Amino acid sequence: RIHDLEMTRKTLETAETVRADYEALRSIRTQLEAFNEAFRAFTSFTKQEQDAAHEIALAELTLKGTLTALTQRRDELAGKRAEVEADAAKRAALDEAIAEAETTISRRESTQHELDDVTDRMNSVAAENRALKEKMHELKAKLEKLQSAEGAPCPFCGRELDAAHCAEYAAELTAQGTALGDRYRANEDEKKRLDEEKSRLNTALISVRDAESRKNQLIREQAPLIARRDALERDARDWEAHGAEELDRVTAQLANGTFSEAVRKKLANARASLVGLSYD
Repeated sequence: RIHDLEMTRKTLETAETVRADYEALRSIRTQLEAFNEAFRAFTSFTKQEQDAAHEIALAELTLKGTLTALTQRRDELAGKRAEVEADAAKRAALDEAIAEAETTISRRESTQHELDDVTDRMNSVAAENRALKEKMHELKAKLEKLQSAEGAPCPFCGRELDAAHCAEYAAELTAQGTALGDRYRANEDEKKRLDEEKSRLNTALISVRDAESRKNQLIREQAPLIARRDALERDARDWEAHGAEELDRVTAQLANGTFSEAVRKKLANARASLVGLSYD
């Protein structure tokens, strides 16, 4: 008991110190709780700052990718334009060659009509000469018969054929034969001329067929050039309507940092809160 009494007395002697230490402990605990609260706020604001910075960096990376794609598209369009401009002379030459071929082809119908007319005329002349030849054979037979028919009755007037009458009749037959012969020879000359004309027209038709083949070949050569030009025109229209403006916008945003405005506000607020927190 004496021992317990001494211990109690000693404790009472340090009461003021204990009270002071207890108050100090309470003060320190209050400070610690404030620091813990500040740490929680610091952690929250730091996460907000990091998230916003990450989102801005991701947006910037996306814009840079868009800028690269648009720049590549612009450069490809410039390359295509150079190719199409280089093709211009070849396209013009092909257009001229196709026009020449079409001019030749356009004469096909008229040439065919001429050839048909010439063929009909040749058939008509040939038929007429066959008839003339048959008539000349008949006249020749009559002359031969007339030479041995002196004293026989005349087939025209019934009188007896004497030498004078035979001579007169022979002269008439000869004149008819000469006229037929002249007509026959004129037809032969006409036939020769028509044959030459037919050959010329056939050659012209061959030229038409050659022109058709040449035109088809030229069109095949022209097709990829026209396709490339048309594709360029479509791409150029689309670029002017959308691409060029988008490239300017993205370039300005990256240069001025005017993208992700809402996220930048979040970042600024988080940083301001951290500064105001003054947490160490």
